[in-house]
Amino acid sequence: MSHGRGKKGKRHKKNKYPTRQTESSPAEQPSTPLASTGTMTQKTDWFGVVVPLLISFGLTIIIINNDAPGVLIVAWLGVTVAIAWSLVKLLKRFPWAWWKKSIPIGFAMVIVFCVAYWDIGQRLRPSFVFVIPGVLLNGDTWDFIVNHRGPKTGYNAQILFVDDDRLEYLRRTTKTLSPQDLNSYQLLLSLPEVNPKGRGTIFAKQFQWKPFSLANSHFTAEITWRDGAAHEEIHIVRVQDKWKYAISLNDRETGKSLVHCKDDGFPSLESLPACFPGINDSD
Repeated sequence: MSHGRGKKGKRHKKNKYPTRQTESSPAEQPSTPLASTGTMTQKTDWFGVVVPLLISFGLTIIIINNDAPGVLIVAWLGVTVAIAWSLVKLLKRFPWAWWKKSIPIGFAMVIVFCVAYWDIGQRLRPSFVFVIPGVLLNGDTWDFIVNHRGPKTGYNAQILFVDDDRLEYLRRTTKTLSPQDLNSYQLLLSLPEVNPKGRGTIFAKQFQWKPFSLANSHFTAEITWRDGAAHEEIHIVRVQDKWKYAISLNDRETGKSLVHCKDDGFPSLESLPACFPGINDSD
């Protein structure tokens, strides 16, 4: 009986030894520390990073060459998604938590949204050409200045300026109008371009006109340029030895009011913003 227990005890020692050797085996130890340290990173998917960036560059070309609201909005959304996707692919190599990765992605999207908001706002602002009274020369002749508002240059501009008071007089007193009569109440002015803030010329584009009724003058102007057209009405009166004027400018295609103002003291019941200095500041 004692001999049998001795054998059993020996077998028990032999089985216990390899178990200890398996637990401390150096072959199994290297994989555990590397997996737990979190230092292993994925390879960067450069194809997934570069291709969306190239797409965003292509969309910026569309943005530069288009002014349609729908096209601008869709193109800027595409740029935002493309840049966000590139950052997602680029940040995959870093073993960060998802919320840490979302910080640079969100920050980049905010920047793109701000740039897009500014760009769309600038592109959708109306750009137009119009005429404003300048100074009275020699006590009987107005110097009219061709003005501009908006971010885009007006190309191939034409202005048909009409003295309504003289035209009305001729209609009442003349049955047929001669070429001299036509030239006495209207002027056709052609300009290759009118730039924002008066760029491109040293002096502002202007012309002189001797009105038919100096103390109470009415003028109209039909204005066209490559991207639009407008109808303008100008009314100038003398109030207590001071000249006051009112201007109304409407888009000829849509009827939208572009400029509607009057000087302080101009005889009108309409509540309108002041013309000076607002419309004299071309932007």
